[in-house]
Amino acid sequence: MKTTNDLNQKYSTATIAIHWISAILILILFPLVKYTTGIEGEEKLSLIQTHALLGLAVLILTLIRTWLFFKSKRLANLKTNSKINDKLIVWLIICFIFY
Repeated sequence: MKTTNDLNQKYSTATIAIHWISAILILILFPLVKYTTGIEGEEKLSLIQTHALLGLAVLILTLIRTWLFFKSKRLANLKTNSKINDKLIVWLIICFIFY
């Protein structure tokens, strides 16, 4: 399936970078919590502090990304040549705006 729009026209490089950095941090947070449940002592405290800092970083990146989303000019919605995908994209944007 070929898209008719380029993502770099719709999103800035900063927005794309923040998206992927946040995704990587979130993927690190899940196993970190699982590993933390099995240990005790100062090592556990250190891991909990690391988890809190990474979570705070995700929060800050999300706030920056949201600010960039509302600050930047909006282009037309992406067209994927699939009616289902096109409707899903619009639905997700509406959910993001009204959430």
